[in-house]
Amino acid sequence: MGDNVNVDSTASADPAESPLTAANRAAAHRFYTAFSVLDAAAMNAEYASSFTFYDPVFAHLPDWKAQAMWCMLSARSQRRNHVEFKIISVDDEKASV
Repeated sequence: MGDNVNVDSTASADPAESPLTAANRAAAHRFYTAFSVLDAAAMNAEYASSFTFYDPVFAHLPDWKAQAMWCMLSARSQRRNHVEFKIISVDDEKASV
């Protein structure tokens, strides 16, 4: 999987991060790694039990709609994705990627 994912190395963990922030950073990394191989189940497993998804295309989606979106997009795609991502910010509650 790793050869299909490019990660900005400046997004590495800060040693002073709280354990929850570090866990959120790791979850974001696992999510986008799963996205690169179109593994919707693994992607959805990284979300909290209740969340809101946001991006410019899909706007604000409640948890169940976002999970359904990943399943639909993964099922319809005929190939793996080349995924590049950068963790812009992460804290105890959320990650912006």
